[in-house]
Amino acid sequence: MPGRALEGLRVLDFTHVLAGPFATRILGDLGADVVKVYSASRATGAAAVHYPYYQMWNRSKRNLALDMSQPEARAIARRLCDKADVVIENFSVGVLDRWGLGFEDVRAINPGVIFASMSGMGQGGPWSNFVTYAPTVHALAGLTYLTGVPGRQDIGIGFSYNDHLAGLHAAVAVLAAVEARRTTGRGQFIDMSQFEVGVNFAGPTLLDFFANGHAAVPTGNALPYDEAAPHNCYRVEGEDRWIAIAVMTDAQWRALREVMDEPTWATDVRFETAGGRVAAASEIDANVAEW
Repeated sequence: MPGRALEGLRVLDFTHVLAGPFATRILGDLGADVVKVYSASRATGAAAVHYPYYQMWNRSKRNLALDMSQPEARAIARRLCDKADVVIENFSVGVLDRWGLGFEDVRAINPGVIFASMSGMGQGGPWSNFVTYAPTVHALAGLTYLTGVPGRQDIGIGFSYNDHLAGLHAAVAVLAAVEARRTTGRGQFIDMSQFEVGVNFAGPTLLDFFANGHAAVPTGNALPYDEAAPHNCYRVEGEDRWIAIAVMTDAQWRALREVMDEPTWATDVRFETAGGRVAAASEIDANVAEW
């Protein structure tokens, strides 16, 4: 589609699974010409090119299968790097360097390149060689604990939340680098630790501890820093069927009362304000669950 924001921007995509492909999907949707390099031998299961998961995260891209164990394939990849505006990868630290495609190698020929590495723990430091997926990051960053249920430590965020966050952060970082290059003419290296993205989302919890001395506890479906009730998941008729109800304002509470046909318990004066509802959250949860 002509006239899109990133039309003419050439992106060489060495990413895989979710976080990296989500970042480059955003760039492709904005008009960039994204060439995804993948391995046919690893394109199995959910990573198969005809599988819905792969297509969902890799739309708006062109695909190129290369066996990077072969010198000829590495030479092709190198020629593409030399012409790319952006090179982005989320391998473990050092993989592209071993292929001769690291930042220092590429910028020697292509000084304007924007090179983004989305490793789990960043390019340096004692954890840099750790291999991570989103659930690993959730646990290490404290997100699993914070979103768990009191009394249990084996559950938490049930999907790859940090992969989505990391992909969005990487896309925005690349956009910032593109804007900087427009004024300076220089490319740059983006070292984006997916773990640091996860820690960022524990910010209010850390501030509460260091400023107020309050140690966080698992809150389940409750909101630790907002007055919102009811705010939970409730079982409904049928096998393992549930509904999520989140009442954030007094007007939403009045609307929920109407949906429930104004039961007598819901007209309690205590429930007219958010503070009152939060104080009686367990009582309200029991009544909503019964309804």
